[in-house]
Amino acid sequence: MESVQLDTGFTQQAAPVLVPTVILLLAVYLSTKFIGTSGGTKLPEIASDKAKYWSNARQLLREGYSKYNAFRMTTTKGSTVMLTRDAMVELIKRPDEVPLEFELPVKFDFQSKYTGLMTYNPVVNNIIRDTLTPGKIAAEVDNILGTEFPQTDKFEKIQVFDIINRVVSIAAGSILIGKDLCYRDEWVKTSIDYTMAVVMGALELKSWPAFLRPFVYRRLPRMQGIKEHEKMIKGLLMPTIRARRAQEGKPGYQKPDDFLQWYMDKAAEFNQDDERVALGMLGVGMVSINSTAKTATHALYDLALQSEYQKPLREELKHALKESGGDLSKDALHKCHLLDSFLKESQRCNPEIFVFGKRILLKDFTLSDGTFLPKGTLTTVPLDAVIADPKNYEKPEEFDGYRHYRPRQQGGFAGEKHQWISSNKTTLNFGYGRHSCPGRFFATVEIKLIFAFILLHYEVKLLPGEGRPANVLHGDSQSPNPTASLLFRKID
Repeated sequence: MESVQLDTGFTQQAAPVLVPTVILLLAVYLSTKFIGTSGGTKLPEIASDKAKYWSNARQLLREGYSKYNAFRMTTTKGSTVMLTRDAMVELIKRPDEVPLEFELPVKFDFQSKYTGLMTYNPVVNNIIRDTLTPGKIAAEVDNILGTEFPQTDKFEKIQVFDIINRVVSIAAGSILIGKDLCYRDEWVKTSIDYTMAVVMGALELKSWPAFLRPFVYRRLPRMQGIKEHEKMIKGLLMPTIRARRAQEGKPGYQKPDDFLQWYMDKAAEFNQDDERVALGMLGVGMVSINSTAKTATHALYDLALQSEYQKPLREELKHALKESGGDLSKDALHKCHLLDSFLKESQRCNPEIFVFGKRILLKDFTLSDGTFLPKGTLTTVPLDAVIADPKNYEKPEEFDGYRHYRPRQQGGFAGEKHQWISSNKTTLNFGYGRHSCPGRFFATVEIKLIFAFILLHYEVKLLPGEGRPANVLHGDSQSPNPTASLLFRKID
């Protein structure tokens, strides 16, 4: 896939003032270390400085993966050991012998001590795993897309990412905070913008030496932006939370059936008060909206480029609707194997991150191949290299929408393991093992509902003379082009 480097967004007027500051901060940032290790097996080193990794991570990861079983790189977190997928699986499957720290690398990524982001929220994880289902959002997806998309049989230009972000925010919001609140501008703006505020705030913080962060974080503009989002979400949700609490225990009161209420009901078990519930919804929105919108946008760009898939996908959906009596239920979507395969292939070709499973070893460990990893080693897997490996995927450089469809026609377990939601050693986008993303079931169905609406009602194509919008690279991750447009026309 074609890619471009991330635009910093600085204006020309600000550049003379900002550039020297940025250079100074970058120099400080590149001189810091996340976690240090010593000893252990001497491993080949692919990149020895953070700047090289930031500017060329994908190529360096693929180079190391093609040559070595394990290798060392200096990433934005310091010295990191890149392992083959088999070595990482070996670590994960032997938790009693090699305890791993999962949360600390994430806390570092998001500087949660200062940004306030709860990187692990036991209440939220419990609810997502046990109660969050997508069946209630189908009507909202239809309603929003029917409003946002053109109602003419002539092609119209649509800026995709903005609309998809809004659709995902409102549709997810309908089950997260209820239909009375999900259309409110405060929710849409905060649920979309909070993620970028945290990411950019963390980057700004990491530009400073660790010992200075407690003194500067309150004064940094992006950190103040995070506080504005916290203020906005509390202003939106606290009146509703108080009103619901006031009704609890009253005869005949029926609790609303949404995520906010489920959170309120479980919060006391985990010593979280109502204000923490309101703030916790920011994190819920972050994990349920941002990645979902990016994945859906990537897939729409691929659908416009690979236009030959539109007809068979449309026919599959029509058949599923006919069999289900016109109801595009979760079960009906489950039968759409080609749709599932197409979306999984789009995610394979456009991974959001190039590395998977950042873990810190809490004790010394020797891999089965003799590689010794000392306590404190930061490990990860070069995910992008795994999914681009010809040993794992035939002709991996090609987009094949039927790649995961064909094996499923065999039926049984051999076929089911090729589902989009399945996690295995060559499909790591949703994680692996017991730490797989609990929200993937909800997210994948939400994206399928968006695609179903578009395919059943619209034809989509690229702008004349243009190719697929280039992905935007930023270090070891990438995003869909946020400003690109496609052409849509109504077909029914």
